[in-house]
Amino acid sequence: MEIANKFDKLRAMLKDIIGDIIEHNSTNISDCSIQFRKINSTINELKKHNIAVPDELIELKLSLSSKIDIVKDAERIRKELIKCLELSITQLKEAAPEKPIRKRRAKKATKQERVSLVDLMDTGIIPKNVEFYAYYKNNRISATLLADGSLEMIEKGRKKTFKNHRAAAIAITGYQVDPWKFWKLDFEGKPLTLDDYRKQYFKTKQQVEGVDPPNND
Repeated sequence: MEIANKFDKLRAMLKDIIGDIIEHNSTNISDCSIQFRKINSTINELKKHNIAVPDELIELKLSLSSKIDIVKDAERIRKELIKCLELSITQLKEAAPEKPIRKRRAKKATKQERVSLVDLMDTGIIPKNVEFYAYYKNNRISATLLADGSLEMIEKGRKKTFKNHRAAAIAITGYQVDPWKFWKLDFEGKPLTLDDYRKQYFKTKQQVEGVDPPNND
């Protein structure tokens, strides 16, 4: 390809230029300048006293002057090359082809996205003040869902309120249980677990927002 051939030539040329710059900049310009000034001063003194200046001294002066000029040119080119390369890099970045837009993946539910009883009520999945019930040790235990998502139960003639269905289930059993499967509702004429209504909520949410339902936990 033509562009590949041009790039190979450019790379080889840059390699040569950078090599020359490094080689010339290795010359100690400070020492050369000091030596040049001393020789120039000597030549001026000889001329002042009408003494012939040796050819070797003149040649050495010219040689040092040439070295100094070469080093200065190399340093000037080094700085210009840096600016040129920086500009080229910027242009190359701007010329990069646009990346294809990836389709947004459906979000997986996180803990923050997990449904609460208030969510179920707000979306009309279950009504407020509905009765929850569960069977534990052959006893049917009932609770009423309040508007804030807490459960109210009557125990030994006294009302007790628990902040959520999990806390109420633990209070009944004395250990951790899955509250979504522990509690049941039958306000629709058939007994369903709370987990069934949670699945219904996520199914509706998935259709609207493209959110995957979480694993039961």
